Formats: sequence, C-alpha cells, structure tokens
Amino acid sequence: MLWIKALHIVFVASWFAGLFYL
Repeated sequence: MLWIKALHIVFVASWFAGLFYL
C-alpha cells in the first residue's frame, strides 16, 4: 500500500510539473 501512495505522489508531482511547464 505504501508503494501505491508513493507512486501516486510521484504521479501528482509530475502532473503539476507538466501543468506549470505548459
């Protein structure tokens, strides 16, 4: 379950990075 939460955090962080990049 912990790796799922870590994966979710990485996904959200990359989504925000892409959002601010565009």
